[in-house]
Amino acid sequence: GVLAFFIVTGGDILRPANIAWMGVGDPRQHYLGWAFFRQDEWRWPLGLNPGFGLELGSAIAFSDSLPLFAVFFKLLDPLLPPVFQYFGIWIFLCFILQAVVAWKICGLISHDPLARAAMSGFFVFAPPMLWRLHGHGSLVGHFLILAALYLSLVSRERRRSVAFAVLVCVSAAVHAYLLAMVAAIWLASLADGVWRRN
Repeated sequence: GVLAFFIVTGGDILRPANIAWMGVGDPRQHYLGWAFFRQDEWRWPLGLNPGFGLELGSAIAFSDSLPLFAVFFKLLDPLLPPVFQYFGIWIFLCFILQAVVAWKICGLISHDPLARAAMSGFFVFAPPMLWRLHGHGSLVGHFLILAALYLSLVSRERRRSVAFAVLVCVSAAVHAYLLAMVAAIWLASLADGVWRRN
C-alpha cells in the first residue's frame, strides 16, 4: 500500500503544508471547507460550518471536507501550522488500508503469500479508486467497501455486528456515498443471515 501510494502520487501530497495540489476544481472547495471550519468556534451539532456557504447553515460534510479528519484535526488546531491539509494523509492511509483489507479478503481464497500479494496489488491499483484521486479524495476510501465485503464473508459471530456498526459510523463520517454502499452490504449480510437461519 505504501509503495502504491508513492508510485501513484509521488508522495508530495503527504506534506501537510502542501496545498498547491488542491488549488483547482473540487479539492479547492474541500480545503476551503476545512479552513472555514478550522477557524470557526465549536458548534452543535458537531460539524456545523456556517461561515462556509454564506451562513446558510452549512456543515463540514457539505463541502466534502472529510468530516472524520476535520473534527479530529480541529481538536489539534493549536498545535498545527497556519497552513495545514490532511487530505494527503487520508489518501496515504487509504492506500495502506486498501492493501491490508485486500490481503485479508485474499486470505479467504489462498494462504500463499505470493498469490495474496499479487491479488492485493490489483486492489491498490484499482482504476475506480485511482480515478477518485482526481477531485474526490474522500471517495478514495474504497477500503471501507472492501471491509464491509470482508465482514459479510467471514463467520457469523456476534463481534461481526459490532464491527459492522463501527464501519457504518466511520463511513458516515467520511462520505455519504460510502455510507450508502457499506450500509447496503450490511443489510444484504443481515438478510443473508436470516435466509440461512430459515
